[in-house]
Amino acid sequence: CLTSVGEDPEASVMDTPRGDPIKKSSHRPLNACHVLIGEIATVVSALKSSPTDVKQKPEPSIEKMVNNLVKLQKAIESLPYRDIYLVDTTEYLQPFLDVIKSDETSGPITAVALTSVHKFLQCGFLSPECTNPAKGIRAIAAAVARCRFKATNRDTDQVVLFQILRVLLTSLTSPVGHLLTNKLVYEIAQTCFKMSTQKHLSVLLRKAAEMTLMEMVQWIFSSFNGQRDLNETLDSVPSSPLHSKKISVSQDGLTGLVGDLGLSEENRAELTPRGMSSPVRPRSGPPSDTADNSPATLKSQDSEDTEKAAEKTSEQSEQNTSTEKTDSENQEAQSTASGVTVVVSADDEEEQGDDDTKGKTIGAYGGENEDKKAFVNAQGITFARQSDFEENQRPFSSLGLVKLLSFFSGLVNDSRKTESMKILGLMLINTVIETQGQSITKNQRLYEFVKDDLFKTLLQAFHDTKKPDTTVLALLLRVFFNLFLALGSDLKFQLNVYILYSLGLLNDTEKTSSEQRELILGTILQLIKEPSFAVDLYVNFDCDMDSDDVFGDLIEFFYKHACTREPTPPGTPHTNEETPIMLMCLEGFFCLLQSFYRRLKLSTDAPIESEVEKLKQTRQLKTCLQTASDFFKEKPATGLNYLQEKGILPVPHEPKRIALFLRNTRFLSKAAIGEYLGKPQSGEVLKEYVRTFDMKGNVRFIDCVRAFFESFRPLGESQVIERYIEAFVTYFLEVNTTLQSNIDDTFTLIYSIIMLNVDLHSPNLVDRPKMTLQQYTKNLDGVNDGKNFDYDFLVDIYNTIKEDEIKIHREHLVLGLHDRTWYHLYREANANNQNKIISTQNALQVYDPLVFNSLWRKLNATLKFFFNNTRSSEVQEKILACFQMCALISSHYSLTHCFDDLIITLCELSTITNVPSKRFAIIYGKNDRAHFATVALYTIARKHGNQMRESWRNLLSCLICLNSSGLVSASNLVTWKDTFTFPNEDSQPPVQPQSSGFASWFAPSSWFGMGASKEDEPLSEVQKKLEEVSKATIKQCKLEGLIQSSCTISAESFLCLVKVLVTAATPTPAPPSTQANQGNPSGPPPPGTKDQGPDLPCVFSLKVLTEVLLLNKSRVVTVWEPVSRYFINIASYLQDEQQFNVAYQMLTSFLVLSRSFFGIPEIRPQVLTIFRSLTELELDKSSFLLSKARKKLSVGIRKVFSRNTKYLTTKEDWKIFFSFVRWTARETATTSDGVELLANVIMPVPRGGGSATAIAAAAAAPATEEDADNFRTHLNLINFHMLTELISLFMSANQQIKSEGISKKLLATLSYTVHAIPRITGITDGTQLVPEKEVIAKYLIPTFQYMTTFCLDVNLGVCSLGLSTLQRSLLSHDLLLLSTSSWVVLLNHVVFPLMNELLKAPTGLSPDTLEERYLRAAQGILCKTFLQYLSKLIESPEFLALWKNMLQYLEMYLKVGSKSDLLKEAVSEAFKNILMVMQTAGILTSDEEKGASELNSGITRKQFWELTWAEIDRFLPNLKKDLASAESNEGEPTTGQEVKETQ
Repeated sequence: CLTSVGEDPEASVMDTPRGDPIKKSSHRPLNACHVLIGEIATVVSALKSSPTDVKQKPEPSIEKMVNNLVKLQKAIESLPYRDIYLVDTTEYLQPFLDVIKSDETSGPITAVALTSVHKFLQCGFLSPECTNPAKGIRAIAAAVARCRFKATNRDTDQVVLFQILRVLLTSLTSPVGHLLTNKLVYEIAQTCFKMSTQKHLSVLLRKAAEMTLMEMVQWIFSSFNGQRDLNETLDSVPSSPLHSKKISVSQDGLTGLVGDLGLSEENRAELTPRGMSSPVRPRSGPPSDTADNSPATLKSQDSEDTEKAAEKTSEQSEQNTSTEKTDSENQEAQSTASGVTVVVSADDEEEQGDDDTKGKTIGAYGGENEDKKAFVNAQGITFARQSDFEENQRPFSSLGLVKLLSFFSGLVNDSRKTESMKILGLMLINTVIETQGQSITKNQRLYEFVKDDLFKTLLQAFHDTKKPDTTVLALLLRVFFNLFLALGSDLKFQLNVYILYSLGLLNDTEKTSSEQRELILGTILQLIKEPSFAVDLYVNFDCDMDSDDVFGDLIEFFYKHACTREPTPPGTPHTNEETPIMLMCLEGFFCLLQSFYRRLKLSTDAPIESEVEKLKQTRQLKTCLQTASDFFKEKPATGLNYLQEKGILPVPHEPKRIALFLRNTRFLSKAAIGEYLGKPQSGEVLKEYVRTFDMKGNVRFIDCVRAFFESFRPLGESQVIERYIEAFVTYFLEVNTTLQSNIDDTFTLIYSIIMLNVDLHSPNLVDRPKMTLQQYTKNLDGVNDGKNFDYDFLVDIYNTIKEDEIKIHREHLVLGLHDRTWYHLYREANANNQNKIISTQNALQVYDPLVFNSLWRKLNATLKFFFNNTRSSEVQEKILACFQMCALISSHYSLTHCFDDLIITLCELSTITNVPSKRFAIIYGKNDRAHFATVALYTIARKHGNQMRESWRNLLSCLICLNSSGLVSASNLVTWKDTFTFPNEDSQPPVQPQSSGFASWFAPSSWFGMGASKEDEPLSEVQKKLEEVSKATIKQCKLEGLIQSSCTISAESFLCLVKVLVTAATPTPAPPSTQANQGNPSGPPPPGTKDQGPDLPCVFSLKVLTEVLLLNKSRVVTVWEPVSRYFINIASYLQDEQQFNVAYQMLTSFLVLSRSFFGIPEIRPQVLTIFRSLTELELDKSSFLLSKARKKLSVGIRKVFSRNTKYLTTKEDWKIFFSFVRWTARETATTSDGVELLANVIMPVPRGGGSATAIAAAAAAPATEEDADNFRTHLNLINFHMLTELISLFMSANQQIKSEGISKKLLATLSYTVHAIPRITGITDGTQLVPEKEVIAKYLIPTFQYMTTFCLDVNLGVCSLGLSTLQRSLLSHDLLLLSTSSWVVLLNHVVFPLMNELLKAPTGLSPDTLEERYLRAAQGILCKTFLQYLSKLIESPEFLALWKNMLQYLEMYLKVGSKSDLLKEAVSEAFKNILMVMQTAGILTSDEEKGASELNSGITRKQFWELTWAEIDRFLPNLKKDLASAESNEGEPTTGQEVKETQ
């Protein structure tokens, strides 16, 4: 806005009446009067200088325009306050507009006037604050849009046209641009459009017009958002708030201003809106606070009438748009929308030369005659006919938006329009959609037009796409994308049709080019990339009973075209590279996966679980109905029976249920329905089918006929048609009384309707004349019971059938939307609420697994195809990324079947199972694709093994193949070791000498050397590198982590893994060829040999199974059943020599598992059962292999039960244990294991360790509480006799073996048993669980007797150890608690018999050996035991007898040792000690006083003294003298305890 230069503000104030200063608005131009006066001068100067000849006088019209401008200048100069806001805008704009509209002015003059008007707009002359802004802006728009001028030259004229575009844009975007009427805005847009489409104009001008139009459209639709709509009137336009009081018309300086300007009353009325008496609207003051300023209050009666007229016009236009009008050669193409018709003349494309333009009157509307309906200006610009401007129209409203958008859409689907027009129309529509976006929904009229008419036009243009229309198609697709993006939630039906047409064009290679198919598919991919698009498709279409499987169809297309190469044109070389369509289909799957993957960790407001379950059930029901529909099409009975099997239809068939199925199932073939209903046996179903239609009330007869015959395809036979009609007529007349006719006449009427429909619309009758209304009514004369049907009724039927054919519209949808197909289907969708898409935006994560599951199989097949066939590393990386995302998605949603399919696919792609075992590493090393697949396979399995089920089988097969090839060994995967080894376990079976020839092939040496000629050839450097590559690949897989991950997988996956491993570990009978050819290097090694290469598949699987079970000890119970069934067969496999190696490994694994799991109560019985089956098996003892197996089993029994003896708690358990240990005594090789086990059970090794002798010695010592824990035995009252029986058994077995080690182990065991007996029988703690006599008779005496057996052994070492062990056992601290009588029994049954047996010297023993045996017996056992328990024995009545036996055995041993001074001296000294102790204790005394007392044996001590020395003097005559001498020399004799300690 220009500033006021040279104006004196104070003078302005002084000129103001009453001294009131004028309050200036911030938007008001300060120097408006100066600007206006300056522009008047400029225009006047241009008008005066217009004649080329100086002598020539100006034309009267030009002179008149000059005078009007001069008068305007004078009026402005005399204006109070110099404020043009006080003047009606049209009063100072009209002179300028007259120049613009005049056809007598030249282009430069018109340009000057246009420049002035543009300056007024830019300076803010027209604003909401000025007087009557609506009238002013409308006058400008009308004048400029209808601008006329004389042609001079092309360049100058185009400058004027540039100015016109400039002014039109400025007027539209000005602050009062929204006050323009619908008609003016439409006229402005048409003016710009026509400029942009005239080929005679320069490219620059046409592009400028196009860009201006784009900017206008963007402003129109963006500025309208939030503006008032049709209910607003001109009266509601705001007026200037600058002044509280306005200058009246009679005010000085303005009186007669209009008349002075030379305006006639007609022109004055033209510029004055209805209801306004003056151009200036005086206002007495601001509106009252109590006034109702709402639009309803301000609206005049005239505006109401105008609004009603507009609505009526709109309704009429909607009816007109549905009918196509054709005329003769000079026809006018009408683009209709909301009652507005734009007429374009037929000579749009005419060209005119530059020379013909001079001297002619041209303008924005062009032409020489204003009365013409349409004309072309000298520059070739074509305009519509001029009509009087009606200023009483409302401001721009939604009706105008619809009008514009309808005009744009009319450009798209008109075959007479050029491609550039179609492109411009699509660009404008796209601008509208981008500008408005979701705001379209706020404008109901515009919204309905977009959903209905606009989409119909766009979809029809899309359907009619031809090969050259690539640019048009690209814009059309962009419009579709923006529409679905902005309004997708309300475009369900439209989206369905769009996808249908898209797939149709994509599949029609003859109609569309490859570039066009790429554009169509690219738009679909853009939609799929939207977060919720794919899920919305699946939920709203595939899971909707009344919709097509849109998502499924898309996935089917992706799959079909991704895995199929398009045929190459003739002469084009065939390549294996992927086509763009293939890659785009793959990209579609990739986009879907990315959408699922990105939502994995997003939190979402999940819907109710019942809703998701309901969705699943709906999808399942829909799938069943689709399958039944396919069966029904082939054979109706099959489809109905299928529905009965699924429980959808009852048994037997009910006609009503079948009729509902036929009526409501969308997927049924209409022809199949018609065929089924037309059969005579379907009469009841047909009757029920008719009853499914609503014919009650005032429903039109023709509508009922249409609904019935459009629901199926009637057959052509007349008899069948008659059945249809008869059923229809019967029910219609039963429920509807609107048609007063009988059955026969109604039958004839319906038949005539069918014939009329065929006559008017059948494509086979195109060449024949169509039936007229008169012919139709004449055919029905007298039909209605001798009378005629109502004429209007028949006319309505005829017109309805003529305009709208009775047909199955859904089947015609694929043929296009030229007819009423869109009308019926769109309204049907609205009636069934099928136009609203349920948004899944807030619950995508809940629906994702359903969608992923539905596309999985085709996705998996596509990825497999591309991976096998692509040569592009980029595509290969994308496929691997897809595999990773599939694994994550399947694992996250627990889609186990999808995950299994993925693992199986990767196993196949790795080619591991397909590569021959010979030179596997070399062949495999060449395949880079297989390397990627292998790493992906085991990486996914390691991370997500929790989801694996059946795929464990395939994964294990790959592991077995890798093991067979030598790339993987069991030692790399398992951590457990065979702890059940024994010496010489790896020894080979004896080999019989083989003769040369075929029989020598069975030799083990032949087996390892056979066929090595080619395999053992040295590898080249290349082959070595390939092997290294293979090994590096397998190392990258981290297979050991796969086995370790079994600890974290779910219980179900763990069970599947174990079952697969058990199956793979089960040996299969070798075929005869294998049994007869043991030299085959690819077969198993000979039985009993140590593996020299890779494990057998079953052995490898068994080792892995063992590792997995050991890692999952906490839950092994859940899978032990199949494992136990597997191991129960060990015994049978051991008998098969060909399966021995596998059976032997089975035995090893079983022992390892038994030792670890024996403590689990649920597993223990089955373990014992397997052990029993092994020990009860009768094996050939002469067989080397079976002997080896028995030794392995015995070692296993020893180690398993040694570690788990504490779990044997019942008598039955010990019986089983007894049978196992007893089994070990059957062979020499296994006896030692049984003895060791028995010793471990009875005599547990303490935490500090130690030998058997040390343990026995430590156990004999007084036990503290800690020692008791260290030496806790498993010997108890339940198993005592079984264990001692086993000792006896092993002692007998050892007599044949003569093993000193076994003897020592048994002696230690017996020693510990003696120490344990007082504890287990309750003697030690006083509980006395067993009577003492029974303890002596059944526990101690048998145990001591077993010991005495070893004391009599001829082996000096065994004998000595036996005597020493017996001595320690007799002197055990625990036995001190026994009573006197018990010890008397022990001496009589253990010690004295042993002394007697020892005197029976075996033949062949040396004197030294005998001497030592006698010495140990007499001194260590006899003397020490008697001395140890002397205090108890003296109390026994049998003491005298015991003493006599004692003296007798001493005498006997002194006699046998008479030749040995050592024996004699040792026995004498021991006996002397006994006597000294007895003397000290007063038992043996010669004192008369002490000797008078009696012993328990019935004699006095004196008598006992005499008796004793009488016996001693016989074999030791000097002992008494020596004893007396010792007493005198040494003083008091030591006590018995001191003697004992000394000894």
